[in-house]
Amino acid sequence: MLKKRLSAPVRKIILFAAVLSVMFCLVCFLSIMIQFFSKSGIELDIMFKGIKLVIISLLLFLFSFAFYKITEFKK
Repeated sequence: MLKKRLSAPVRKIILFAAVLSVMFCLVCFLSIMIQFFSKSGIELDIMFKGIKLVIISLLLFLFSFAFYKITEFKK
């Protein structure tokens, strides 16, 4: 496997992007749950857009965390 060394600030930015994507995923999931349990009814179009955003943010997390692990320093 290709292991390339990156500087520490670049790796911190990648890890920060992974954490932000997880937080964004949680916010989207909570908004879907709030809409699901609201009394006004469910608008399926907005709910499907929220589900797509959750999936995209989880994929972003997986790619950024995998890139973080690939470029890990050997100690």
